[in-house]
Amino acid sequence: ERQAMFAELQISEAKSDFSQLFTPTQNRQAPSKRGLASEKKEKVILPPRKSSRLSGGNVPEIDRFVPLLESPAEEKSTPLETLSIEESFNKSDDPASLSHTQNFLTSLSKATTSKSTISFNSSSSFKSSISSLSIKDELVAKVVPGRIFSLAIHPSSTPLVAAVGDKSGHVGLWDILATSSPNHGVHLYQPHTRPVNCISWDLANTNNLVSTSYDGTVRLLDTEKQEHTMLYGEKEFLDWGGWTSSHAQMSPDTFLISQGTNGKVVLVDRRVRWTSPVTTFNVFDRLHPKTLSVHPVHNNLFLTCNNKGGCYIFDTRNTTSSFTKLLEPV
Repeated sequence: ERQAMFAELQISEAKSDFSQLFTPTQNRQAPSKRGLASEKKEKVILPPRKSSRLSGGNVPEIDRFVPLLESPAEEKSTPLETLSIEESFNKSDDPASLSHTQNFLTSLSKATTSKSTISFNSSSSFKSSISSLSIKDELVAKVVPGRIFSLAIHPSSTPLVAAVGDKSGHVGLWDILATSSPNHGVHLYQPHTRPVNCISWDLANTNNLVSTSYDGTVRLLDTEKQEHTMLYGEKEFLDWGGWTSSHAQMSPDTFLISQGTNGKVVLVDRRVRWTSPVTTFNVFDRLHPKTLSVHPVHNNLFLTCNNKGGCYIFDTRNTTSSFTKLLEPV
């Protein structure tokens, strides 16, 4: 009678339909296999444990599983020199892959930047445009092996390129519309040894990429010369244990760079040198200036935020003669 009642109420069909709504399919659960191949991890099978109580205390003594502790990997030293693409490309030992990424950088160095304006007549037109957005499988790819720390879109629409920095010092370039090319348009390099926290396209040449890393260096990927040149790397600062986290470009040749936990922002001019800054601004007292942003019109003004929730605007013209005195916010 109970089974007949369930059949009449169609309980089984309702349960199946309900489960399909809330249980992702295999395709939805599986990560994208486009771009870089994910690293396979071996599954560790632990020895089964038997209950002494259920077996009446007749369980023989077993060796407890003690996982082996691996010795910590030695940190890579930060090279303060220009790195060629052959040195930084992840597949440099494969001549075909190396030639492919060199051709890609050559084409990127010749890309032209065109400014486009997107406008909406009303909030309803904006909402309609947003509602029509969708994600396609062929427009999803794994660009870097580690967690993403920074991202910048190339200002040109052709080619459509995204630059990504990750936790372990990798910089990935994704030619988004090259869906049928090797690795689905993904090119991976490692110019840094620690997280790439800030990344942007160069104002002097928008086909070149600027990257700032926790390893204490700022580099420029020159797509024409196909090398990672130095923009900033101060040996004394690195020997002291210093690190950098952000940059902002004031002009085609000058950059503001935030320094670790000493509360300083330095000004670097690539026409002068990359081994030391030309000016140092003391903006915080033992706090970290986490991010930097330069005013789009008045480039003497910059905004920075610290790790205690403070957000301030400073004027680079208000420099002080004292090395220890803090710069007053605007």
